[in-house]
Amino acid sequence: MNKSGFSNPDAAANGIENAEFYCADASDIRSIGDKLDADVVIIDPPRKGSTRELISAIAESGATRVVYVSCAPDTLARDCAELSNYGYQIEG
Repeated sequence: MNKSGFSNPDAAANGIENAEFYCADASDIRSIGDKLDADVVIIDPPRKGSTRELISAIAESGATRVVYVSCAPDTLARDCAELSNYGYQIEG
């Protein structure tokens, strides 16, 4: 069960017990607040991209890897540039 109170049936079916899932708008940092403590963060923001607040929270979480799913190359480029300001390197 994740911190937002929703169980993830796919994770359970695959025996994944070391992951937490947040069902929230990736552009709204208030939805995860200070709950973010992660090694890997996967985000799929809306076309408008992420927010600086969320990117900052990801960096502050100490996550060593960010998987960014995007359907908008312009906001992907903008957000990748912001992530690189925190030391993340773009690999693909």
